[in-house]
Amino acid sequence: MIFVYVINLIVIMENKKMKIYISGPMSMLIEAGREDEMKMIFDTAERNLTYLGFEVVNPFYNGLSTKDKWIKHILKDLELEDPCDAICYLHTWELFSSPGGEMEKIVARREKKLEIREIKKDNGEYEYVFIN
Repeated sequence: MIFVYVINLIVIMENKKMKIYISGPMSMLIEAGREDEMKMIFDTAERNLTYLGFEVVNPFYNGLSTKDKWIKHILKDLELEDPCDAICYLHTWELFSSPGGEMEKIVARREKKLEIREIKKDNGEYEYVFIN
């Protein structure tokens, strides 16, 4: 089950869906051989946010190989984030340090994007709440 507060009021802006970028640690999980776990986490968020009515940008599918250099990934990801109206910080933000994620957060705040945090509850349910 997905819980959301007030998001229903803002998902549609000016007769178009709000576009949201998913932000979370990637490179550390890939380097640790946990690519499948990372993909599942990002895909779950994409599914949930799509269900809530957002047009979702999932950087896992940025067109690059997981073997490409980190700098290529972050530059592509920032390009993907740019046209988005909002950013969603995955629950894994609390667990892992992410230099790329920090850069995405800086861009989101500088560009005054709506910021939403994903919370994974102990029972496996997700909440999406505004943080700005």
